[in-house]
Amino acid sequence: MKPEAIKVTVVIPTYERRAQLLRCLLYWAEYPVNLIIMDGSTLPTLQEVDVNRLDRVTYVHLPKSFEDRLCIGAAMVRTPYAMFLSDDEFILNSGLISACEVMDFDPEVSAVLGRTLIFATFKGNMLADFYYESASNLNINSASPLERFRERLQVPENVIFYSLTRTNTLQLAGKFIAERKYSCPYVSEHQVEAIFCAAGKVVVLPRVFWLRNLDTPPVSITGWDRLVKFKNWIVDASHSDEISYLLQSADRHLAVANSDVQNITGEEFLSELKKIALRSRNNHLSFLYKVKLMFNRGFKFLPGWIRNFVRGLRRSIRSHPPKGLKPIYQLIKEIEGQMSIDINDLLRIKKVVEGRDDQSTTSARNVR
Repeated sequence: MKPEAIKVTVVIPTYERRAQLLRCLLYWAEYPVNLIIMDGSTLPTLQEVDVNRLDRVTYVHLPKSFEDRLCIGAAMVRTPYAMFLSDDEFILNSGLISACEVMDFDPEVSAVLGRTLIFATFKGNMLADFYYESASNLNINSASPLERFRERLQVPENVIFYSLTRTNTLQLAGKFIAERKYSCPYVSEHQVEAIFCAAGKVVVLPRVFWLRNLDTPPVSITGWDRLVKFKNWIVDASHSDEISYLLQSADRHLAVANSDVQNITGEEFLSELKKIALRSRNNHLSFLYKVKLMFNRGFKFLPGWIRNFVRGLRRSIRSHPPKGLKPIYQLIKEIEGQMSIDINDLLRIKKVVEGRDDQSTTSARNVR
């Protein structure tokens, strides 16, 4: 495919995950998609001279914050459409093609996603199942930006963060999240999703689109405290200065996302999020939840190498497959009668995840 025919750029932040990043490069090598790799690792994960040999890949070693890397990566996009994606997860290329067709046809659509599978490996084999089922029937198509944001918040998961969107929308979202670093790492998810809802309608395709990874431990970065949950942070008076800044920042950025006179104000943005946070807090005040929270807080004070060792040990001694997951071929039979799926795309991911793709192995030797 000629370079001018490429419509999609995938911006991938990575941090100390060489194996996952190589796997990601191998998967996308067959498809006409541009990749922008924003590496925040202390030292370069890949050698730029090697990566530059690969078509359609831009690699940038930039040891800055997650938010800064997303913003700078988005600013580098030159295709009509783009998206953010984790380095250990996958989007089906066939899903991207369908998403492009939707946005080509309807200029009022700002973002497109689809159904989600979660996957893990067990004894070297990839298993998967449906995930984020509550988001499968999302309808974010109101004429009002605020109503679209409310429609999005009808499901608890931040699923539309990994949607294909128009490049100018992704770039605005990048500026919004990079304007200030907040003490809660999950603020950025809500910022990006609010921009998508403000910019236009969000379409959920009746097809498999995103494969989310269950194997890889969450990235641990200094200053990135995953135990600071958004539902607690946003109603905590001790964060009033940060929240006040977020309100003003939301006013500025959400107003730019859509030219309509009616739009989402910063006050409305925070008000809707506080409603959801309070509802969620009330559902998680059980004794068992508090015990789990205490354990998690203690676990985070262990050195990073011990935490990773414990996680790896848990996976290695696992005698049963992860609960609810099933072999890909079994899942394909179930999916085929329900929705669209490109089986070749899914099997391509399976081979790359299991390390059984000869062509991928050859390519990996060239990226060192």
